Formats: sequence, C-alpha cells, structure tokens
Amino acid sequence: MYDYNCDVKLVVGSETFKAHRDVLVDASDYFSAMFTHDMRERQDDVIRLQEVSPRGFAAMIEYVTFLVLYDCCERVNI
Repeated sequence: MYDYNCDVKLVVGSETFKAHRDVLVDASDYFSAMFTHDMRERQDDVIRLQEVSPRGFAAMIEYVTFLVLYDCCERVNI
C-alpha cells in the first residue's frame, strides 16, 4: 500500500497499517472524533484498534483512500 508521509500507524490484530490522519478524519466520524478531540490517540503515533479484523480494516482503508483520491481528481478534473 502507498505510504508516503503517513503520520500514524494503526495496529489491528497482528498487522500494522500506515495511514494519513487527514484522510481518516475526512472519511470517518470515528477517526474525526479520535483525532480532533482531546483524546489520547490524538497525540499517539501508534494506535491499537480492537473489535475489527485486519482483513476488514484493510478493506476499509483501501476504500476510504480511493474515495479521497477520487474526490481530489474530480476537483482538478483529472
């Protein structure tokens, strides 16, 4: 997965996913609350997520990354 300048690592089960906080915030109310309110995860570089499978999380990350990239391309008419 593309991980240029990722600023957070999300540990799900035994797998680690690199991500961009801004992408997660734009795509999810859950991550928006986590990274914009006074929560411990706001400052952490590594965040452990419970109650989600690595396979399910990988699909979610891929989906939101596609949506954000698609939205950017639409705005610049690529």
